[in-house]
Amino acid sequence: MPARREAALRPIRQLPEGPGWVLSSLREGGLPVADSVHIGDCRLAPPHRKPLSREEARRALTDGGLQNPV
Repeated sequence: MPARREAALRPIRQLPEGPGWVLSSLREGGLPVADSVHIGDCRLAPPHRKPLSREEARRALTDGGLQNPV
């Protein structure tokens, strides 16, 4: 079977349920400090996170609200 046909028969990855974006935070002096924005299903996002809408994620990235922007 040609590779193209095999690829067409593979199941399509379903997008996960949940937020499209999350804001991760670090603890400094016992208080949360916004650190980075991740795609909602990112496995590298730390456990301290908050769901964000697309607009909130854009604002966090562009308005200087992150401590360590990449």
